[in-house]
Amino acid sequence: MRSYILCIFLIILSLPINAAIIEIKENSIMEVYYIKTAEEDTLKRNVHLEISPMTLRIGPTSSMFYATKNFWADSLRTFDFNTLMEINTARLESGDPDWWRPLGGDEWEYIFKNIPAGYITATCLFDREQRFYEEPWEKPVWEISDSTKTILGMECIKAETHYRGREWTAWFTPEIAIQDGPWKLCNLPGLILEAYDTKRHYSFIATGIAYTDKLKVGRYFFCVYPPTKMTRNEYFQHRHWHMNKHAEDFLEERQHLAHMTGAEAPRTIADLKIDTTFYVKRDFEETDYPHKWRKSQQKAK
Repeated sequence: MRSYILCIFLIILSLPINAAIIEIKENSIMEVYYIKTAEEDTLKRNVHLEISPMTLRIGPTSSMFYATKNFWADSLRTFDFNTLMEINTARLESGDPDWWRPLGGDEWEYIFKNIPAGYITATCLFDREQRFYEEPWEKPVWEISDSTKTILGMECIKAETHYRGREWTAWFTPEIAIQDGPWKLCNLPGLILEAYDTKRHYSFIATGIAYTDKLKVGRYFFCVYPPTKMTRNEYFQHRHWHMNKHAEDFLEERQHLAHMTGAEAPRTIADLKIDTTFYVKRDFEETDYPHKWRKSQQKAK
């Protein structure tokens, strides 16, 4: 019975992603590895931290920024599903209490700079559907200071900007003359090795660099059907609502999952054993979009 339940559950997990639309633009020249730290609860600092290894894959004219583990999990789900099933089976049978969490972690968004030319593409799987938007590539304008420090053995210079609703600080190194960096940050006379917003809701710190021309830079969509194209405002409004669901929404999802797998379903929010004050307190790296709430959330305020 346990194996039967597991098979049903793993099949459900596989449904949102088992194909790919890959549009290759060019070969890579290097990869930069970062650790991204996100403050999930802005009212309880350092209580709910989301820490994700990230990769910036850079080509001669474009780049892609993504969660390292999620790209690996998406690739397994698409090209080596049997191995993915074996890993998830081993996680469950090992008694891991977090076996039900996504293998690739909780960071789902992909950022593609200058793909297509002159645009940024962002895509993310949320609310059981792959969604994306394209926008003209608006580069941040920086003020460079005299402050310096060393990161990865290279001298870095401090710069500051107001970009997409937040105040950002970046540390870039002229020793690598590539005007790129984590997330959408770029346009400095050197590679950005560290960046954070002034409230420290989001931060990126480089942990390593590898030079390689063997990898492919392009747009990767891991999905069953062609992804849904949205405007930037629609994308963030829908994703913000989905990310900041109330505890009642989470209870409904867990009950539905339990029904599908034959597991015991939680009956009340208390059965979830979660901090119900955790909800509706988080925004994205960029905040300059019209925030729109559904009616039930407006009433709950």
